[in-house]
Amino acid sequence: MNRRITIEKDKLWAVAYRAMTSAWRQPLPLKRPEVDPELPFLPFTQRVAEVFRFNLLEFEYALSSGGGLREYLKFNLRIAAFLVIPAVLIGTTLTIIFTYVHTLSALLLSTLINVLLSLVVLILIVAIVTSAPFIMKEFRSKR
Repeated sequence: MNRRITIEKDKLWAVAYRAMTSAWRQPLPLKRPEVDPELPFLPFTQRVAEVFRFNLLEFEYALSSGGGLREYLKFNLRIAAFLVIPAVLIGTTLTIIFTYVHTLSALLLSTLINVLLSLVVLILIVAIVTSAPFIMKEFRSKR
């Protein structure tokens, strides 16, 4: 029984793809659009919206009364959403992370350079301080 569940999990993507594309392969025919019978009694803005809706549905019906165009567009919008939404979320997140890493690496580099320069100056100071008695001794012996 456990083996049967793992086989179904392995084929889950295929089942989801078939379910998503089945409507596209078998579109339902569209009903002819009708004007709202209450159109003359609607307020101006609602009449404009209703006429706009009717014209769009009439245009769609004229292009593809079998419903194939609607299902094709829905299918492509699903695929676009499936690809674009993760790409935008992941791309934005990665861009932010890489920007901070770049800024952090620049800060770390400037810190490292400052530390190295400080070490060089410290080594020079130690060298001068430790060699000063010998230089003074040589200078006094030559007088």
